[in-house]
Amino acid sequence: MKRLAVLFPGQGSQYNGMMKEDYERYSVVRQTFEEASDTLGYDMAALCFHGGEEKLAQSDLTQPALLTAGVASYRLFVQETGIRPAAAAGHSLGEYTALTCAGVLKYCDALQLVRERGRLMMEASASGLGRMLAVSGITEYEAANMLERMRDVKIRPVISCYNSSKQIVLSGTTEAVTAAEELLAAEGVKLSSLKVSGAFHSPFMAEAANELEERLRRYEFGAFTFPVISNIQGEIYGANAEEIIGSLKRQMTEPVRWRQSIACLLKRSMDAVVELAPRKTLARLLKEDYPAFPAYSMDDQTDRQVVFSPSFKANYQYTERRVLEEYLAIAVSTRNHCHNEQVYQEQVVAPYRQLEGLLLNLEHNNAEPSAEQLREAWNWLKSIVNAKGAEIEDYGNPFETEGMFTR
Repeated sequence: MKRLAVLFPGQGSQYNGMMKEDYERYSVVRQTFEEASDTLGYDMAALCFHGGEEKLAQSDLTQPALLTAGVASYRLFVQETGIRPAAAAGHSLGEYTALTCAGVLKYCDALQLVRERGRLMMEASASGLGRMLAVSGITEYEAANMLERMRDVKIRPVISCYNSSKQIVLSGTTEAVTAAEELLAAEGVKLSSLKVSGAFHSPFMAEAANELEERLRRYEFGAFTFPVISNIQGEIYGANAEEIIGSLKRQMTEPVRWRQSIACLLKRSMDAVVELAPRKTLARLLKEDYPAFPAYSMDDQTDRQVVFSPSFKANYQYTERRVLEEYLAIAVSTRNHCHNEQVYQEQVVAPYRQLEGLLLNLEHNNAEPSAEQLREAWNWLKSIVNAKGAEIEDYGNPFETEGMFTR
């Protein structure tokens, strides 16, 4: 059984006409766009297909548009493949799309939330004195050393995205970023100005971050149906609402640790990733560090033919054995605070071996766990987590689905 992760792009990936062909062909995509139109009060399809690049670049419109495209692409992917991801990650705004597809945010809530996020970011950038610049072909250390040579700028730009070992993004005042651009260009470094309206993921967004936190507290957060990586920590989110709110707030002022997020995904034994529409920016970034790793894009027709093929679906379709794999991952990753050797052996080691043995036996026989076995495995996990001194409620049971079992 192979494991697949999905990736969701962020602001700057939008383009005029994104998802148009799928909108015309698939009812699930049309319905997703119509839900967005009903929620936001304007025609989302008209914005994405005919709004023009300049209008699509306005953050309060860009962010709901990208969320809509991402959710529509995810729903289409699930409909056509029957695959449930083993994990997900989203770059900046894309993290909201990931949280929505994982069931943490309701789609209608997420649309309103990212519209507010975009508006706050626009207001924080209203002076027009902020920029973002992608720097490619050198390491973050080389870029930082070059920036140290900037003497004539009051406030140096900051690194706002660690995208790969070969790409970072700078944010700062227009003066600072332009000075950095001139310095780096003189060194022959490849540069690209981002299609955004301000110095995002930097201290310039502090006031907007505080206001976003207040809005985040108005919404309810559901249980994860699959794990999502946090941009800020480069680690799997916990189930605690305060952690989610805190991470999304910090994401406004701190760098996106995309390189670390991808490393976290791959440590969870993923066999491939699929980037949901639009574009294939994240698949390309992943290939910079892991050139042999299978990375596909739903916005690339050749990749889509592979992803929608019977053999791909057969390799990656969800099986309930994955539930047991996730339980083992939780058991291992939970920090141990148990110092009683007898308790540790009886309530951590023994149930872990039972859980591991059950999975190995099922894999050997190419069998799926019964409802009773899933219930028993959940009880073993509770024993492990509680004995280690953690709270099982912090994890919830994101693997409960209709027809599986109830606690």
